Amino acid sequence: MKEKSKIIALFTIGVFAASSLVGAVLVADGFDYDDGPLAGQGDWARGVNNPTSDNPSDHIAVQDGWVRFDWTTTDSINNVVRQIWPTGDAVETGMIYAIFDFRATQAPQSESDVRPGFLSFGDGTGNQQRGFVGLQPGSEPDTLQLGVAPATQLGTGYTYATDLSLNTVYTVMVGFDTENQDTSLWLGTTNPNAVPAITVAGSGSNNGIRRLNLRLYNSDGAGGTTNLGIFEIDNLVVTTIPEPRVYAALAGLLAMGLVLLRRRRR
Repeated sequence: MKEKSKIIALFTIGVFAASSLVGAVLVADGFDYDDGPLAGQGDWARGVNNPTSDNPSDHIAVQDGWVRFDWTTTDSINNVVRQIWPTGDAVETGMIYAIFDFRATQAPQSESDVRPGFLSFGDGTGNQQRGFVGLQPGSEPDTLQLGVAPATQLGTGYTYATDLSLNTVYTVMVGFDTENQDTSLWLGTTNPNAVPAITVAGSGSNNGIRRLNLRLYNSDGAGGTTNLGIFEIDNLVVTTIPEPRVYAALAGLLAMGLVLLRRRRR
């Protein structure tokens, strides 16, 4: 199991981070949990979905300090694990970002999947979700591509970026603009002033973003399944901070294993 000290730094960098990040970081999680389903650990709860509302989501599970998505199952799965923050902290204006490390260990095997989204924001009304991140096979063997869509987990509406290699850790940042509903994806940077790899035009409405959803859906709606491989995420941060210097400080703390802040409570 990957060891990470979950201590708050009591020296200069910790003081700076705490003063800069309080009120702006909604989630900061290194997934230092027991191996097994993520749902029920920390502040993560299982969503209720058909056809597998009783499935404890063994396919979205902690393994050695990473959250592992195993999309190779032949079972028909529709499962969500959610982190919900207080309604009073809902993000109703400006940008919200999700930053995480990403690593794939098995490439997607099929392009026919119609539900490639694995991470999204959620608002306070029903199941409305925004800013989906999804994946598909790459243009070369043993590669994959990440992409974004504004308001859908379906395969349509996604725009994908360049090929990514297996067994390589990538820094990923997705940003959702609550004003115009645009979604942007950055690879290899946590600087929101950098040019995104992708930006897709928004649609729909925002009723206040107040949760993050991790999802695995491999049913095509007609009983078939597909194989989108195996991949992992770690060092997740959900934040509204607009300053690159604070992102740099946050990334440095995560790399040092010093954390940080859990979800803000009231």
